[in-house]
Amino acid sequence: MRACRNKADVEGKEALPASASQLELKGKGLHVTGLKRAEDGNGKVVRLYNTLDRRAKGRVRLTERWRRADVVDMKEDRLGPADVSDGWLRLDLRRNEIVTLRFR
Repeated sequence: MRACRNKADVEGKEALPASASQLELKGKGLHVTGLKRAEDGNGKVVRLYNTLDRRAKGRVRLTERWRRADVVDMKEDRLGPADVSDGWLRLDLRRNEIVTLRFR
């Protein structure tokens, strides 16, 4: 079996970047446990987990454009606005807390 090649590869142009990410996360002990399209198709949902046995502070943002961000529950119902500053969502999670965010 051989790898498929597309026209861009043959012409020496990259079809896709060598690496890419849909979000950026900064903060010790914070991990992404889920990233998906919202159930209604409007936006993306990100689930984060604080793995530490103490509070964890950090920030997260999508690499694509978004206008609004909310804290949501597991059913993606809005609980309230997210804390946004300079294009980043600021995070302050309790020990072992899981938070679900929706970007639109």
